[in-house]
Amino acid sequence: MKLPSLFVLAALIASTVFPPLNAADLSVVDPSLNLSAADIEWETIKNFQRPRPPAGPAPVDAQSRAAARQLAVVEFVSQADRLRAFYTANPEHPGSKQARQVEALVLFYAAQSGDNSQEARRHQAVESIRADASIPSAQRAEITAWSRNWEIRKQRDLGPEARLDAYETVTRGLIAEFADVPDAYDSLLQIARNRDNARGVQIAQEVLAMPAPAPVKARARELVDRHALQGRLLADVSKAALGEDTAVERVRGRAVVIYSWASWSPGSIARAKSLSDAAPPGASIVGVSLDTDRQAAESAAATHVLPGEQVYDERGRDGALAQQLKLTEPGLVYITDSNGSIVSVTAARELARPASGASAR
Repeated sequence: MKLPSLFVLAALIASTVFPPLNAADLSVVDPSLNLSAADIEWETIKNFQRPRPPAGPAPVDAQSRAAARQLAVVEFVSQADRLRAFYTANPEHPGSKQARQVEALVLFYAAQSGDNSQEARRHQAVESIRADASIPSAQRAEITAWSRNWEIRKQRDLGPEARLDAYETVTRGLIAEFADVPDAYDSLLQIARNRDNARGVQIAQEVLAMPAPAPVKARARELVDRHALQGRLLADVSKAALGEDTAVERVRGRAVVIYSWASWSPGSIARAKSLSDAAPPGASIVGVSLDTDRQAAESAAATHVLPGEQVYDERGRDGALAQQLKLTEPGLVYITDSNGSIVSVTAARELARPASGASAR
């Protein structure tokens, strides 16, 4: 479970409405197939895991949204009942195990829609799946993650660090229990990227020592190497990549904000545009494009009026400066002091925070 997947519960909006499903038109069973009654039932109920858009206009006021959520709860609980009846009556059916998983899913949808009456049942369903070694471990891990992270999501009084602590605990538990699930390691690495510098490096180093997949370890190594740049002179690193006459050389003697961006990453462009106001007073700004199409990159930089002098390399992420500085993904921001030493490689987070006692710009 990569971060967006493992934290799917945290990413869902609490007011999301999953409209009722009409089972009758979800599946049309061909009579010529001569299916059993259990097969016909399964062909219908297996689609309960696919909420569809509402037929009419979306509710716009609080009262209408609450009413829609209540209708959704009723429908989801009804679906869960039907799924349970199916796998209880047909334990040997090929769809029985999936029916249990879909039951847990629709019970989660009910909880997400504001229902608390099925919590014990949802926990029971999840724990039953988690303990069933005949179900693939990736599926068991994902459902377990849904449940455990939903409990964190409900704790609205948790601060950012406490919430990260809680998610880290869940992720480590998943790794301990489901060591063969690759995405769990990637989730831990994503957490590392959101921790403070020292803690992030520590977690990344732990990932390197784990039986994580090679691509995850490569990203962990890059994170460690990125943090190791702190304290080095930006000019020295850039000179090794580009030689003497570079955008970085031209701003020597001043604090510098250097950022990565790509025309295919709207988030990195939005972040880049914010740097004009967020950068320390007097700092120079340098952008590093990760586009492989220089003409498209130059056009995007002009269209969006990206701040600072731009560095282009048609090798994109594999460009010399991107590789030397580990600026291999869009949206990264580094800061140097006036002596040219890199003081932060996580400045995207730091510049987004308002100064203590000041309002956000």
